Amino acid sequence: MKLKDLPGNTNVLKLKLKLPKIALQEFKEYLGGETEMYIVGPMMGDFFLSPMPPDIKGERRLYSLPISIETSELLEWEVIS
Repeated sequence: MKLKDLPGNTNVLKLKLKLPKIALQEFKEYLGGETEMYIVGPMMGDFFLSPMPPDIKGERRLYSLPISIETSELLEWEVIS
């Protein structure tokens, strides 16, 4: 199922998404190589994702969405859980 297929009232901040090949390549060149990430959302004028779940204790690694990826593209990403 893709993110866009979920009901409008879904809390997307708890969903794990599978990065498509193009996004995974951008993240590998830019930051890291995790194949699945959670949406964190907009902060400090940027949009962030994390390979760590939102309920983790302690610090959570945050990755800025690469400039070449539009936030609207996330709607096409596959939902893992």
